[in-house]
Amino acid sequence: MLLYGATLVIRKKFSASAYFSECSKYNCTVAQYIGEMCRYILAVPPKPTDTQHHLRMIYGNGLRPQIWSEFVERFKIPKVAEFYGATEGNANIVNVDNTMGAIGFVSRIIPSVYPISIIKVDPQSGEPIRDVKGLCIPCKPNEPGVFIGKIIPNNPSRAFLGYVDAEASKKKVVTDVFQKGDKAFLSGDILVADEFGNLFFKDRTGDTFRWKGENVSTSEVEAVLSNIISYKDVVVYGVEIRGQEGRAGMAAIFDPDGTLSLSLLAEGTKKALPFYARPIFIRILKKLDMTVATRMTTRNNIKKISFHVLVKLEEDKPRFSANIAVFQGVVINIIEPTENATTRQLMILQKEVETYDDGLDSVKINFIEEVDKPEPLIIFNNPEEKNAFVALRNFLQYR
Repeated sequence: MLLYGATLVIRKKFSASAYFSECSKYNCTVAQYIGEMCRYILAVPPKPTDTQHHLRMIYGNGLRPQIWSEFVERFKIPKVAEFYGATEGNANIVNVDNTMGAIGFVSRIIPSVYPISIIKVDPQSGEPIRDVKGLCIPCKPNEPGVFIGKIIPNNPSRAFLGYVDAEASKKKVVTDVFQKGDKAFLSGDILVADEFGNLFFKDRTGDTFRWKGENVSTSEVEAVLSNIISYKDVVVYGVEIRGQEGRAGMAAIFDPDGTLSLSLLAEGTKKALPFYARPIFIRILKKLDMTVATRMTTRNNIKKISFHVLVKLEEDKPRFSANIAVFQGVVINIIEPTENATTRQLMILQKEVETYDDGLDSVKINFIEEVDKPEPLIIFNNPEEKNAFVALRNFLQYR
């Protein structure tokens, strides 16, 4: 900025509703974004100032492929320069040719010009998969793997200086990559390269989970669900269920105003996601402490709660933190309790309990009015949490 004498406009606090109107007000020609900013801006109702700007380009990282096209078309953005990199890393890339959804490009004809690569890793541990010679295995086009940058001694641009924590530094370096003795910076991010060399971000190692024998990308499911429900905040993660292999998908959805359409979510999930990627559990939150920079911390905190149904809010007084709903045999949802289920409704439907209870007299049936064809909503009223596990296991067996 100083070198070319350009003007920089900095706002004290991000505002999705004022983003493009201020770009117009200050006659900006280039705008920056990061993380979920573009989704927040897209969620704002359309207005005339959306296209009354003079931008020739926006640049940043975190514009998801699922909203890329819609964002560019609605706000008439000529060019998107999505980039990828880490301050401490040696493998930084940028999308210079406006390829939709790409975070960068590396030539397949002369790969040695920029020594970066994508290698196969174990989806659960994130550890490199090696061949019979003990070397890493490069991924083929459209095959996901971890992005690495070759460490070249005496070349500052290819160095990895590490962290203050020596142990943490060791975890970011992989040795014996493509020949004995060589080293590379391990980004920890899952990328995919197409047949032309365009690179696309998929997920972070550790966030991907396995269910029904398939790998599920949390970031992809988050983006799909968010699109279905008008760009609400969604955090997806895998949770363990006793007696089940792998991890079941669970999504936490931020819905402070109670406008989430359950039927829309159910239908959209079935249409947009393969069966193994559909969340089994959904927790609806009234409060979500998350910014574009704290998504990882938020996911880890929510994962600790898992799908527990009961929470003791007051000593010796178990309170119900959630209800569990089954949508058309596809999605089991955990939602906050409401006043919709009256005592009379529960009593009328008590006779249907025998089909589901497996000896649990605490399980009652209600119906969700919002769904066109009423579907059962299971309410656990027993303070013994083990009963909830038993019931969950039984439902999963019949899915």
